[in-house]
Amino acid sequence: LDALITQLVELVQQPEPDFELVRLDEMLREVLTQLGMREDRESPVEVEVSRPLPRVIADPAQTRQALGYLLHYLRGEDASPLQVSLRGESAKSGETVVLTMQRLKRNAREVAPDSLFDPLQALRDAKGGLGPAISRMIIENQGGALQAGLEQGRLSFRIYFPAPTLTPIPSAVPLETAARPRREQDVSSS
Repeated sequence: LDALITQLVELVQQPEPDFELVRLDEMLREVLTQLGMREDRESPVEVEVSRPLPRVIADPAQTRQALGYLLHYLRGEDASPLQVSLRGESAKSGETVVLTMQRLKRNAREVAPDSLFDPLQALRDAKGGLGPAISRMIIENQGGALQAGLEQGRLSFRIYFPAPTLTPIPSAVPLETAARPRREQDVSSS
């Protein structure tokens, strides 16, 4: 009960994001290490990263927290093996980095994916917690999106992080031309 109350307070008191340009693959590996979920353990976490990945603009602390909640939720009490992939996508709206997390075992309990993001529903499920609801709020506050789904009975989360688009600066007017004062004949001829 104490853990749920703490999570409920976190849900309500999320601070404004402190944005930085970050590498999501490095952040993911840090979170996996902090949670003791390494690729070489008994219950492995398979990690696949496509290259090259653009950096994303995100709040590192809040994003780590969201990733940790989702990974912990997916792992569950049975320490299910997980599969995690990161890939870049291009669309008309710009570049996106997509992080997909999926359990490799079928879920023991049936949960409607959309109910995972409902704080009241999550409070009714003593085993679930508010992690997915808090994670969605964090991701959406940073301009991303979080979706949940069942694929062949296995729960998965898909997070979309927008990547910044760099626009080239137009060539500047040479300094001497810009600084030259206009003479009267220049004014009268124009």
